[in-house]
Amino acid sequence: MPSLNLLSRFDRQRLLAMSTEDRLGMIIRLNGAARYRNRLNVVELMVALADLSGSGAKSGSSPVSPGLSAS
Repeated sequence: MPSLNLLSRFDRQRLLAMSTEDRLGMIIRLNGAARYRNRLNVVELMVALADLSGSGAKSGSSPVSPGLSAS
């Protein structure tokens, strides 16, 4: 994932330590920072970080509405 590779190790670790709700706001703030210059794909990062932290949606379920089929 290109956006995940753009993150510094410090920022990646900090994001992984956050709750999913806090992550979104932090990614948006980081994206506006001079070092990232709006190059981060927020959706891509949220999915990648959820996968890395083990909080990703289970296969076949919708990330928006748990229990609903994604297909």
